[in-house]
Amino acid sequence: MTKKMVLLLAHSARSVAYVQALSNAKISPSAVVVYGNNDIKLSTKRELQHNDGDIFCPDLSLNLTQSLALTEWPVWHCDLRSLDNPALLTKLKELAPDIIVYSGYGGQIVPKRLLDIAPTLHIHSGLLPDFPGSTTIYYQMLSQKCCGASAILLDETIDTGPVIAKKTYPSPPKQLDIDYLYDTMIRADLLVEVLRKRDISNLHDDAMIQSSNRTPYYIIHPLLKHLAILWSDHEAVKEGSKVD
Repeated sequence: MTKKMVLLLAHSARSVAYVQALSNAKISPSAVVVYGNNDIKLSTKRELQHNDGDIFCPDLSLNLTQSLALTEWPVWHCDLRSLDNPALLTKLKELAPDIIVYSGYGGQIVPKRLLDIAPTLHIHSGLLPDFPGSTTIYYQMLSQKCCGASAILLDETIDTGPVIAKKTYPSPPKQLDIDYLYDTMIRADLLVEVLRKRDISNLHDDAMIQSSNRTPYYIIHPLLKHLAILWSDHEAVKEGSKVD
């Protein structure tokens, strides 16, 4: 694994999951760059429900600052949320990463000036190229009765970059929070797997180039989201009854 892997992190549940999962796997970046200043407590009672599976489960009672404090990783902070911020870009250039692992704020497009610094790895929730766009974990649950995550190298549009790895996951256990907990769990799990198994200097090798004619999914309607959760809970009950 390269010694020049830099984490570029927003204040989010996903970033917390990445930090805790990488630390648990003993994978250390050369540096961490945190941008934005909204370091709020993330957890609710639902979000703190852990599962009994094989996927690492983060503790969302800790925010990003608290999670990073449990590591010995060097951390640099930038208060602005803009990815075009000159100070942010200058710092990333100074760090000279071989790869940037990105966990940003929803809807942000990473500018070319940042992408030109180093290949930028993003974990998308949903199997690409079939499920690009937003809240795709629910669309995949409805369509395929499972979940998925895809590791891509970002380009200047959303969810269109080369796919370097993807993995199918079971639908979440009954009553486990999906938006903040299960979604972040599967993304962090695939991130760890990629960083463990792939030669970071050759991520483009064997990457799948996506076609450009896919229509992205938009934020799911609350009724469809409710149906996806009901189906998932129903299947979890059925699986539990089989064990009994």
